[in-house]
Amino acid sequence: MASQWMLVSILVLGFWSQLGWAEPPLQVAVCSQSPVKIKAVAQAFHRLFPDRDVDLVGANPPSEIAEQPVGLKWGQVGAQNRLRNARAIVLIQLGDRTPDYWVSIENFISPEGTEGAPWYDQAVILVQKKDEPPVEELSRKVFFSSEFAIEAQRRTSFTDRSESGFATTVGQLISEQEGGAISADDWQGLPEFGGIPRKKLLSEALVRATLKTAIERVENFPKPGISFLDISPLLAQHELRDAVIDLFENEFARKEIDLIAGLDARGFIFGSLLADRLKLPFVMVRKQGKLPRPTHSENYDTEYSSSTIEIAAHHIEGKTVLLVDDLLATGGTLRAAENLFLKAGARDACSACLIELVELKGAEQLKGPFFSILRY
Repeated sequence: MASQWMLVSILVLGFWSQLGWAEPPLQVAVCSQSPVKIKAVAQAFHRLFPDRDVDLVGANPPSEIAEQPVGLKWGQVGAQNRLRNARAIVLIQLGDRTPDYWVSIENFISPEGTEGAPWYDQAVILVQKKDEPPVEELSRKVFFSSEFAIEAQRRTSFTDRSESGFATTVGQLISEQEGGAISADDWQGLPEFGGIPRKKLLSEALVRATLKTAIERVENFPKPGISFLDISPLLAQHELRDAVIDLFENEFARKEIDLIAGLDARGFIFGSLLADRLKLPFVMVRKQGKLPRPTHSENYDTEYSSSTIEIAAHHIEGKTVLLVDDLLATGGTLRAAENLFLKAGARDACSACLIELVELKGAEQLKGPFFSILRY
């Protein structure tokens, strides 16, 4: 009987697919033919959309800059040029159908500080959803000795000189040093450079950039002069919502946390989902007057107004609390929540948000550790 039901299920699914009810494959245009970049894109999109088939469409568009770009500016120019030059190639392959996503990656090198200081390698990631404006994200930095940069510059002949960088890449020099045992395209995973494979570095940044494509900026809301980041489109896509919780889980699953507190109101969404994932109690941090039993309260100021938050006066003593919200701006709300839990008897508090507005330096206002997924 079980096998008969399985056969019926397969036939029904096949019937639905023929009628067009099954979701079509997600098409992702990769503006490169680098095997490492293609594998990183595949890994990122399979992680973000585990229930969808992902079709990669490759192109090899020119970056129109030096082989080894130097400086963030030229990394950005190279990624933008590859994205622009890939469009004609890819649209011909697809018969003028627009891919669901475009991905362009350009690595650059740059000095970390003054002369003699280490240099670093970093990737500019551009992800564009259909014909919407592309979103930029940066990979983690990989540090190397300035001697490689000096040698790359020395080997760049006068005829190859370009304001955008060098003709010889640092990867080529490192590959030579290793006797060809490591690819010039994949040296970042060597122990002396941090030991994180380039595919992983790129995949991490690609996940963050793709999440950013689902966040819409609304100007002059909730009042003139405020630029509001609307996470509603991200929440509407269960795959991306799950990916956010995966990233929070990866950060906190091995840390000693006794309970999770979500801040009113969007912190309830991520906080409760994460508490469910980690099998931990969940506490609501509510605005004044919303809780019926005895409470602890704390006054605070935000960039918009003054307010008061409250928590129920129980099950807090001696606990380590993870505070979760959607966005960190000036830090007023999270700082008040920290104070609130510590006054109520919590042993310690740390905080996490989906989005951090870095220029407002809200993390500096917090007493405990802070983690964010997306930085603007």
